[in-house]
Amino acid sequence: MAVATRVTRRLLGLWLVCGALGCSRSSGPTTPGPSTPAAFSTAVRVIDAITASTVSGVTATGDGVSGTASSTARTMTVGAAAGSVSARAVTFTRAGYVTRTVAMKIPGNEIAVSMIPSTFHLDAYDELLRAPRLQRWTSAPPLRVQTRTLQFIAVTQSDAAAIDEVMSDDDRLGLEADLSWALPQLTGNTFASFAGITRETIEVDGRMQVLNTGMITVARYAGLTAATGYWGYSRWQFRTDGTVIGGTIMLDRDFDRSGTATRRSLRAHELGHALGYTHVTLLTSVMNRNAVTEPNTFDRQATQVAFLRPPGNVRLDSDPAEASLNRLGAAIWSRGEGARRR
Repeated sequence: MAVATRVTRRLLGLWLVCGALGCSRSSGPTTPGPSTPAAFSTAVRVIDAITASTVSGVTATGDGVSGTASSTARTMTVGAAAGSVSARAVTFTRAGYVTRTVAMKIPGNEIAVSMIPSTFHLDAYDELLRAPRLQRWTSAPPLRVQTRTLQFIAVTQSDAAAIDEVMSDDDRLGLEADLSWALPQLTGNTFASFAGITRETIEVDGRMQVLNTGMITVARYAGLTAATGYWGYSRWQFRTDGTVIGGTIMLDRDFDRSGTATRRSLRAHELGHALGYTHVTLLTSVMNRNAVTEPNTFDRQATQVAFLRPPGNVRLDSDPAEASLNRLGAAIWSRGEGARRR
């Protein structure tokens, strides 16, 4: 009986010590339970910005965002412990691709995130489209063709007087065809056609506003090359968030009706400016200053990448915060560039 009492007391003491110090069982290491999944998530499909194929092995990180690696599945899941009505910055990384930062809502609807291959010429892309941030139209612009020749005064002129000369129907149709041919190639096939094409013939000595909001205006100008050395000159309007909202194309009258072999490339070049693009020096491009190259593979791929990104995107590949995407901005700015004759 005394032995039994001593054993009981000893076991009771051991139990008290283990209770205070947290002793483990001697049956071996415990197996951890499953990790708690993120309370909120958004499905994301990550694609190659050039080929549109699914990219696997991508990691997503961000403030309050759980890092998640995608598999070979079509989508990956980006999760967060807490939901938010505001978008948050999420960064996607993978070897062989430019790091991409987007604003996305968690939870939210499934989205597609495109990543630029690191082999793509990002410096030439920046010259063309991000100087210093992406500017582009967000919907297909309408085209207005002024068939009356206008008198050139200066590249910054706000209006122009009409002279007694009208574009022939064949010339007008050819101009519309060339610009319509170039538009899809310069917008990553996002805009298959202009929102509409209208023609205007103002009276002799009447005046036309050169740069008009909500459209691209094109006209021939007498004396442009003689005064500036340019075959063509274009200007565009843009909001503070990078959205282009207006463009004008000034074509030298004599060059445009000459029928030269580079007339179509010049028209495409000037359309590029009216769409918000700038000159390229690092690669052969329709946006080279001499304007003798028609849209090529680089131009088509670069604009495809651009139209997978919102206006305001900056190097390396970061989108603006949601507030910037949704803000139109009070200020409207304009810019212009020309194609110089050889």
